Amino acid sequence: MDQTDRLDRVYEAIVHWADVILIATPIRWGNISSLYYKMVERMNCFQNQETIANKRLLKNKVAAFIIKGGQDNVQGVAGQLMTCFAEWRCRFPQFPFIAHSRGWSAEDMERNVSGVKNSRELREGAQELVARAAAMSRLMVEGQLPEHPLARGGRKAHQLDREPTFLLGDAAPLPTGCPVRPDSGFSRTRTTRRCLQIWREAY
Repeated sequence: MDQTDRLDRVYEAIVHWADVILIATPIRWGNISSLYYKMVERMNCFQNQETIANKRLLKNKVAAFIIKGGQDNVQGVAGQLMTCFAEWRCRFPQFPFIAHSRGWSAEDMERNVSGVKNSRELREGAQELVARAAAMSRLMVEGQLPEHPLARGGRKAHQLDREPTFLLGDAAPLPTGCPVRPDSGFSRTRTTRRCLQIWREAY
């Protein structure tokens, strides 16, 4: 970890005291800004705890987003943001982002910034977004939105059970026709469906 980049403060803020995580990003070449990617790649520890250790670092967190750019693809940017924070088990308020794009031909970023500053409607939209996120956070902290256990199937990095895994005891003989070689060191052997069928019939 780079001790000078102060990302440890971001970790501490998100994990320990933030109730609402509000992310704002411009659209760059139809995508999220590189600064966001640098930050979120360093937060891969959150994802690893969820997908590998099945542990949760973020609890009772609400995420919301502000997207502004001189290029299109608002929906794609919003989808990437929501996928990431959903994988960390954050929740979202209704209408979890506000966005505005001036279109493909608008490459003058200084006007994008001034457009946000001078837009009454965008300011009101941002204020209401924060209010919705804070209201949902309050419900979560007060225990009015209960948590439910999540099935692992279909989630990131979870291996499906299409190829069953067996524990074969050292004294257990292999049934006739099972396509597992006796000399393969089969204390833990991944079998085919046919082997599973033969094993069940034999034992």
